[in-house]
Amino acid sequence: MEAEKDKILIVEDNESLRITLAEIIQSYCFKAFGRDIKVISAENGKEGLELLKKNPDTILIFTDKNMPGGNGDVFIEKIKSPESPFRDIKVILMTAAILEISTVRDLEADWFLQKPFGIHEIEDIIFKSLLKNSIAF
Repeated sequence: MEAEKDKILIVEDNESLRITLAEIIQSYCFKAFGRDIKVISAENGKEGLELLKKNPDTILIFTDKNMPGGNGDVFIEKIKSPESPFRDIKVILMTAAILEISTVRDLEADWFLQKPFGIHEIEDIIFKSLLKNSIAF
């Protein structure tokens, strides 16, 4: 039986961005860490919460801020609430909106990616999120 892979969740309403981001994450994690990653994805925050419940061993979350059917603000608020079992999962907020750093902090996102972003920005934030925050990877 194959060992369980580490999981990264992408919550993004744009399907092509979800697919591209998943490919970049899988490629980078194998190249940088020698590890296969299972990327799971949802179209909105409501679906994202359901996936987290089914995959509580998720190690990192990328989420869009503005999505129909459950936006990123509410999604982050729910997973970062004191009673949430997912509170310690690192969250990367992605948005095309221009945000003040205080807004990112208020949302309790751990990292922020301004859209459009490049491959190196994604790789850098994965590296910082997984290694700097002492996730046993």
